[in-house]
Amino acid sequence: MTPASELTYHFPKSGRLASLLLHDWYAGIATTEQAPLPPCSSLRGLRRTANMPEDHDFIRLPSQSSQEWDSNQVISCICKYCRYHFVFTVDTTPDQRQKQKQSGHLEHHFVVTDLHSVTEEDHTADQNKYKPLTRQTAYECSLCGTVAQVSMLRPRLQNKWIELITDQDRIHRSFRLAQKNDPERYADATPEKEAQWASTALTTLSAYLKNILNDDGTSQRKRISARNKTFTVQFGEDCEPIFEYLGFEKKEEDGELYWLQPRLPPRGNRTLLWSERAFFEDVRSEVQSILENSKSSANQPMVRAISSGRESLTKALGCEFPKGKTRLNPQYVHVRLLGVPDAADDEILQYAYSRQVAVDGEHRRQYIDALGNICQASNRSGELQVYVTTERDLDERMRREQQSTPDPLLASYARLNIEEINFKEPQMIIAQFRSLVHLNQSLTWEHSPRSDLLEIAKFLNNEQLRCEAFDYEMRHEEACLFFRLQTTTDLRSIYNVVNSLVSRSSSEEIDHLHLAAKALNPILENRERCEGGSEYLRLLVDIQENLWNGLNGSSLSPLYLTEQDVEMVGGAAPDSTSPTPALPPGLTNIGNTCYLNSILQYCYSLAEIRNYAQSCSQSSDEEISSWLRQGGLLSLGREAERNRAYLGFQCARELGLLFQQMESTRAKFIRPRQELANVVLISPHAKPSQRPPLPPRNTVSNSANATDAADISLPSDIIENLETASNASSETLVGLADADDEASTIKIRDGKSEDAVENSTQPAAPVAPTAGVSTEFTLEELDTQIKKQATGTGQMDVDEILSRILDHLQATMQLTPVTKGEDLVEKAFYSKDAHWQKVGDLDWVRTTPTIRFHNAIPAESGSRSLEDALAADLGLSGNEHFVAISTIDVPSPILPILISRSQHQGGESMKNSQPIRIPHELVLDRFIG
Repeated sequence: MTPASELTYHFPKSGRLASLLLHDWYAGIATTEQAPLPPCSSLRGLRRTANMPEDHDFIRLPSQSSQEWDSNQVISCICKYCRYHFVFTVDTTPDQRQKQKQSGHLEHHFVVTDLHSVTEEDHTADQNKYKPLTRQTAYECSLCGTVAQVSMLRPRLQNKWIELITDQDRIHRSFRLAQKNDPERYADATPEKEAQWASTALTTLSAYLKNILNDDGTSQRKRISARNKTFTVQFGEDCEPIFEYLGFEKKEEDGELYWLQPRLPPRGNRTLLWSERAFFEDVRSEVQSILENSKSSANQPMVRAISSGRESLTKALGCEFPKGKTRLNPQYVHVRLLGVPDAADDEILQYAYSRQVAVDGEHRRQYIDALGNICQASNRSGELQVYVTTERDLDERMRREQQSTPDPLLASYARLNIEEINFKEPQMIIAQFRSLVHLNQSLTWEHSPRSDLLEIAKFLNNEQLRCEAFDYEMRHEEACLFFRLQTTTDLRSIYNVVNSLVSRSSSEEIDHLHLAAKALNPILENRERCEGGSEYLRLLVDIQENLWNGLNGSSLSPLYLTEQDVEMVGGAAPDSTSPTPALPPGLTNIGNTCYLNSILQYCYSLAEIRNYAQSCSQSSDEEISSWLRQGGLLSLGREAERNRAYLGFQCARELGLLFQQMESTRAKFIRPRQELANVVLISPHAKPSQRPPLPPRNTVSNSANATDAADISLPSDIIENLETASNASSETLVGLADADDEASTIKIRDGKSEDAVENSTQPAAPVAPTAGVSTEFTLEELDTQIKKQATGTGQMDVDEILSRILDHLQATMQLTPVTKGEDLVEKAFYSKDAHWQKVGDLDWVRTTPTIRFHNAIPAESGSRSLEDALAADLGLSGNEHFVAISTIDVPSPILPILISRSQHQGGESMKNSQPIRIPHELVLDRFIG
């Protein structure tokens, strides 16, 4: 057992439960190193009141804080004692909230992920005024991934200014000087008035600040005369620098000086952090805190604190504030090491221990000893003591196993047959490595010789050895050994193994991922030569592209990319410095059009739809044909139903492949396959009878080693000027808005010659249907349509795309054994409405339509709230002869709302010309039947 004297309070990788973190925020302990923030008492600067406590007392500023029901909590506070400002943020995604509901998540376990301090010299003048950040610490829950952050900022008013304003001796001197200079003006000033001036300077300043914040801009700009008796006595020339700092403007009118108060932008629903309005709110909150703590302010008017930060913080973190003082606990060392408050029960102790071991396994023994000491000192339950004993036995067994395991470095030397005398001789190591690889002597191993070479290169910090591992030719047999595959393994199994290996690797394993990308070269060449085009061959190419993209964005030196590697990915590696466009919340791993984002928000966010699509991604063509046959859709006369179901399976498969790529790639964005766009755009009912709306583009292949996938790149001018809402609704999954070759780049790689590709893009002239000839596509024709390259900029609205996708998915769900005939689309996306209508004196008639979306109708002029816009479509309507009432009976899990175009005189309609205000939370009570 580790002696108590040798125990430490912390380890760099350890974490803390949310309740202890909350305690530490109040106590001024910010990091796992327990390096305290300057204590609250030392930050105060002003004369301290005797009864002031040691810790911070955070007062929430409601105007700068989010609502309690927001998923991403922002809690802006001021400490009422030291006047420092603290902004707490807690960001939680829907998936993280779902994890919190699991039985194993008793409380957030936060680990520090980022810590930095900032000095005044690091700031610009505006930053020192509006955002004087001094320290910022970020945390992440090790179990669910919830992110928390605390930012500490200096007071907006300097201590010397507060002392100057509240200096009553200075005010008395100012009064006597003013009385001497203008005795008639101050003739009626009584001693009581003088005393009031001396004690209420901060109250006057607070009133000035209140006027600034309440100014709505509709009236004349307020001003303060420099001759104003109260202003002259309480502030005068001594305080001019303070008023200039606050933004007051000194002007002369008609021979008299005035101070014009600053004018702020209109007040919104919530004050933007670090804005000019936030600055004045912060200044006033500081003045209020001083007034509240001042003994002399007992009878003075003021706006006192209305919201404690403690309640908001406990709700945001989902924990209780710990009772008592943790630092006074005799078991303080052990309690701190486990990251728990001293009142933690057995279940919390065991949970905290398991989380500490999960994030910091190398100090497992110290955590066991801390838990054991707590058990002995506080007479914990027998179950916890048995748990400690079991963990100790497990730790001992693991240590014995580690001692019996040979050193990985020595094992690498041994497998390469390197003698100890040559351990540090790169040339001898390279010669032995090449000998083994060239003679295929290593192919019976269970370990790749290149991995051994990299292990040695890492130990010796030798770039020559690393280059050798990456540059020396890799044969097909060795590549299979790297992935632990047989040389005859089928493509589907290869894809599953490679995808699993890549998805399990962390982004820090750069060398391992580089070898994986390189090993795919001979495998792809061999399989393409033996088996030709295949769905899984294309998937493997996609994985390799994602690997190269990720490597080129890392610190890996470009010299490790051989010419063969560059050719394999179709040219030069993408510029890792190009900006990534801003994306909606929850879609940070993709970069594409609003259409793809909408598809993912709808189809990926529901587990049943996501799982169904991913299950279809593994379906072979034979399985699809079998399902069509079992459904009787291959018989004559059912071509339209057959085509609808066939497109549905292809759509589900493409969506599933897209979702798998999202989950497996570490790239910041993924390129959607052209097949997905084609499936959505193809009408399953009949062949087109007219030419496409736009002429085709001539497309030239840029790579000899190309695949069937199309790379759809975002042009740099769109990335730099990206509209976060919908990219002006002009981009589609098929191509980009403009046909300008310099602005949009489409690289098609399908292994054909340039002539073949060029010819394939020219559409045949349409032939009018004749009697007795079917106007329905054959399955072969549908396959051709699905796999063709982009030939224009065919466009569809977002709702058209979603409707087509949902229609495709519905057509398959009656046929697959996965869904067992259940219509998941209707269950997930459709609401059941209730509609009553009455004509004249007739009885009410009730219908229950199934609705996929509801309309939000803009106002005829001006803006309108979303609730009122929905009320124009739902609720009561009619006239003296007809009455109708529409309500939502059973809302869908995802409730789509379409904002209609604004109607103008002359019948013209425009997007968003009469805006609809979107709230943080939509209350549907008034629309529910």
